[in-house]
Amino acid sequence: MKKPCNVELISSCELGVKKAQKGKGVNVDLHQELCGILIKKECEYSFSVMHGEGDILNAFIRKHRTKR
Repeated sequence: MKKPCNVELISSCELGVKKAQKGKGVNVDLHQELCGILIKKECEYSFSVMHGEGDILNAFIRKHRTKR
């Protein structure tokens, strides 16, 4: 990201998002690193939860994943 932007972080697990925001849970390191990068880049970000839609989210990610 070269310019500040708006980012929506999407998860299928509301509990995981809430725990990470409190500095707990299995994804806390990822959450802190990602939010730190977005803050440094002066981006605005928000969290959305698609409860029970993990399969749909995974399919979307597989479809749009860039190859390295």
